[in-house]
Amino acid sequence: MSTPRESLIEYPSDFPIKIMGVMQEHFAQTMVAVVQRHDPDFHAGKMEMRPSSKGNYLSLTVTVRATSREQLDNLYRELSSHAMVKVVL
Repeated sequence: MSTPRESLIEYPSDFPIKIMGVMQEHFAQTMVAVVQRHDPDFHAGKMEMRPSSKGNYLSLTVTVRATSREQLDNLYRELSSHAMVKVVL
């Protein structure tokens, strides 16, 4: 019988996630839509955007209201598998 792994995060809490992708039109808006599926109260005002030094990539830092490990796992899975996303931290 397996026991659930303990979480190092106390829920609920604000949790920052960094999303990086190629600089392209609608990247930020698309990522906001993905995040809102997992945190309906998230709004773009909670997002920081930083282009790479050569402007080829865009880094977004979104701060979500984490309510459970399952919510974060599902959000990470959806972001990581998105065609526009290169890295999720």
